[in-house]
Amino acid sequence: MVWRFAGAALFAIGIALAWWSVGEATMAAHSGSAEVGYRFKSVVIAPVLGLVGLVYLVGGARGDTLMRASQTGRLTLRGWIVAGIGLALGAALLVWFKSHMASLGYVET
Repeated sequence: MVWRFAGAALFAIGIALAWWSVGEATMAAHSGSAEVGYRFKSVVIAPVLGLVGLVYLVGGARGDTLMRASQTGRLTLRGWIVAGIGLALGAALLVWFKSHMASLGYVET
């Protein structure tokens, strides 16, 4: 039960971070704001937190054994794969966000 609660918390933090870093900036750009800012780390980390949270939310204690070795606490191969997929999603979100801002006429300085 604790793992599912932790997963729900991580998932909610990932969604909130994505909204704060991408959603609000996109809404400001669409409303015609003169300047739009974002935080690079927030855009990349949000999908990682969301995905890891989803693994723990759905898997519970099994999600923990999927992600970490019980004796050492280090990531397992599956844990590294999940983290890599999360980082790839974060990179894709960053590329999409930058191209979307460029299509709206915003230039990165």
